[in-house]
Amino acid sequence: MSSEEEQKAKRIKLETNQPQGSSENATDAEKPVRQGLPTMTVPQSTTLPVEPTPLKPPAGSEEWHTWRKKNHKEVEKRRRETINQGIKELQELLPTQDHNKSQILKRAVEYIKRLKENEDSNIEKWTLEKLITDQAVSELANSNEKLKAELEKTYREAEGWRRAYNSVQEELAELKKQLQK
Repeated sequence: MSSEEEQKAKRIKLETNQPQGSSENATDAEKPVRQGLPTMTVPQSTTLPVEPTPLKPPAGSEEWHTWRKKNHKEVEKRRRETINQGIKELQELLPTQDHNKSQILKRAVEYIKRLKENEDSNIEKWTLEKLITDQAVSELANSNEKLKAELEKTYREAEGWRRAYNSVQEELAELKKQLQK
């Protein structure tokens, strides 16, 4: 009988040895009341009792070799399960739906290489686009500064013409006053 089967048998034995009246779901009316004694409820544990772990057999004995083989088999089984889970995850990520593990790994390698090549070409493309954009922004900034300077010059010139116009208008108004007198 394996240790898992032994543990299950112990759990079943523990569960069957519990008295019928100690059910956790029993209501207060179903619980027996002792006459004249105060009642006190004790919280019940919801976890199974911890079973002691078996001690490691002495090194070199038959039991030790059996225990070691069993332990190694469990470790290998977990390792295989982890590998298989990883392969299943790769299968879900790939654009093709191969079911052969070696084909899944082969397609994953090809897919990753293709993604890296695309990433490299995109980086080159984006770098070139950034340089071109930076150059265009620089040219636009220079053009903007030139236009601002030209606008400022034109504004000053227009202000000069406005002042000249206002002064001529004032002179004309004075001349009209003098002519009307």
